[in-house]
Amino acid sequence: MRRFSRLFLCLTCLLACLAMPGTSAAEDSMRPALRIGCILPSSTTPDIFASRRYYTIFIDELTKYTGWDYRPIYLSSEEAFPMLESGEIDLLMPAEKNENRLPRISYTNSQFGLDIIGLFTRPGDSRFNANDLGTLQGVSIGLIENRQANNALDAFQQTNNLALDRHYYPTTESMMAALASNEIDLVLDTATNIRHNAHYLLSLDTCPVHIAALATSQERLRAIDDAAIIMLDENSLFHSHQYDFLHSQLESETTHFTPEETKAIREMAPLKIVLFGEHIPYIHYDKESKEMTGIYLDILAALEKDSGIPFQPVYTYSYDEAQQMLRDGRADLMLDIYTNARETRDFTFTAPLYIEKFSFVAPNRPDWQDISQLVIPTMYPSFRHFVEKMLPQAQIIAQPTAITALNALVKENADAAIIDNLHLQMERPLIPYPELSVVPTASLKIPISLAIAPHHSRDLQGLLDKAILRLHPQQVEQIILHHTMNETPRFTLSHILHYYPLQCGIGFGMILLLLALLTFFYHHNKQIKREQRKLEDRNIVLLDAIESIQIANDDRDNYKQMAETDPLTGLLNKDGIQQEAKLLFLEPPAKGRCHALVITDLDHFKEANDIAGHQFGDTVLKEYAAILKSILREEDKAARFGGDEFIVLLQNVRPKDAAHIAERINKATREIPHSEDQPGISASIGIALFPDHGRNYDTLFRAADHALYCVKKDGRDGYSIAQRI
Repeated sequence: MRRFSRLFLCLTCLLACLAMPGTSAAEDSMRPALRIGCILPSSTTPDIFASRRYYTIFIDELTKYTGWDYRPIYLSSEEAFPMLESGEIDLLMPAEKNENRLPRISYTNSQFGLDIIGLFTRPGDSRFNANDLGTLQGVSIGLIENRQANNALDAFQQTNNLALDRHYYPTTESMMAALASNEIDLVLDTATNIRHNAHYLLSLDTCPVHIAALATSQERLRAIDDAAIIMLDENSLFHSHQYDFLHSQLESETTHFTPEETKAIREMAPLKIVLFGEHIPYIHYDKESKEMTGIYLDILAALEKDSGIPFQPVYTYSYDEAQQMLRDGRADLMLDIYTNARETRDFTFTAPLYIEKFSFVAPNRPDWQDISQLVIPTMYPSFRHFVEKMLPQAQIIAQPTAITALNALVKENADAAIIDNLHLQMERPLIPYPELSVVPTASLKIPISLAIAPHHSRDLQGLLDKAILRLHPQQVEQIILHHTMNETPRFTLSHILHYYPLQCGIGFGMILLLLALLTFFYHHNKQIKREQRKLEDRNIVLLDAIESIQIANDDRDNYKQMAETDPLTGLLNKDGIQQEAKLLFLEPPAKGRCHALVITDLDHFKEANDIAGHQFGDTVLKEYAAILKSILREEDKAARFGGDEFIVLLQNVRPKDAAHIAERINKATREIPHSEDQPGISASIGIALFPDHGRNYDTLFRAADHALYCVKKDGRDGYSIAQRI
């Protein structure tokens, strides 16, 4: 776990460095960094790097909307709230909502990830076993009063029929003191709240975590909540993708066998699981040694090691024989796909043990979506049934292998074929077929489950489902990566001719060509040398010409960039923004969106410049340019039009988004530092929308300039959208 803590520390520091804008030393002093306390987990806690990854990425994403600079400060759970209350840090994360800390501490309304709720022991106490919950019968457990996490213990106790002696304490410190003095055996706490003098035993559940701050800093928390709402509105998939990843990583930690299930596993005879066919790299059977290898064997081994359920793999060549072995009691399990087919309804199926991923391969033509004929490598009947259910409109053309499926796709002029992703990566069967390619927008995921023989009760299904759920997704990914990287290529002559006929033909032709060249070289050696010398002389002349052209091109590009860039702010200048605008307004915006031309200038800039001097004025212009860069997207453009006047081009935005960006610019401009004897800096902004207010640069410029005039007339420090023409 120490290794993961160090890795998390390095990754978060890197993210923090990337999030800091490239500013000068003077600008850094004008914009202080927010100090965010990050609680490091105990070294005994299981791998919760996923949760740290989650909220690190989340806060980094939020700062794009708040405009804050931030500096992470790594601390222990003991240091966290004392440093927050003393003002040594501004925010604390992740933080579980605690009613006992109100009203001194406030929390965000938005949820920022999940934390593990677990049981912890004294260091060196080996009486309890996380894989045998019977060892917890009758133990005394410390809990903190009035805590939502306590509900997890209620469900855990009821599910596993455990009698637990509970002791409640007002604070974490008093609970940990009772643990150290042997007053209690275990404590219930979260991974980021537990003290470092406790040892992790097992996880019960997860709870939401938030960002905490002093009650006097609620404005920062509201800003975070507001930014989260805007972020989710503009990038709605971000949170769901990150949360799903986090939940899938933590789910295996909170799944346990009951004491009765643990006893049943210990008394269980090895389950004979029948594997069939040849499906490399998933299953490979060596006829000479009669040994099986492959991804499925390694996943079963990991399943047995974690759960204790014993497996005894056996092999048969056919799918039908495997089913018959289950029906007559010669085997207990087999790998299969659940399709609700009539011939498998007497079997019971578990949750998916593994998801096998397939890609669609189709000819290079734009109408591949209309799949009327689909070629599949028919490995076993349930595979074909599953594909037919997913694509009922398609006529299935079955082939015995992936290579014959690709041949049939070409010869029979079918619409597409489905090929296993690992087969595509390892064997590269598409090399001989330049007319075929993988369809990037379509895929097929086929769940592989364990089929249970009819003579077993439903209890076995429950045990296997739990065992599968306990298997960490990262373990499965590591098994697949191991086979992908270490699978030995099969360089037999038949394999090479079968999979690489084009390369073999080219190689044979190259050999013949080499022999011909050697013969020719033998008879015409002197003549070739003379021609080579002439060619070398010509090459030297040509290289000199190319170098001269390259130098001229580089000089031209440098002159063009200098001509279109404002030297003070690094933004585009007047000519540069006009060229960008003319190109932008040639392309119509997306449906429901528009382009926008924004003119903005700084209010009271001349007064500030006269009072504080031109050096201060230049600093304000650079700061304002930095504000525009931090707020605008990558595809947007900004330019200094002249003096304190700037132009911004927004591409494919909603009208309300243009107004929102203007508000953010106004807010950030007001925060530009100035002394008491200097007038404050603000911005007046005029907005014109394409095509509502015009279809060319000049018309839109006049509309935005008139809107800017209206803002100036109404008192400055605001924005206005031009009236529709």
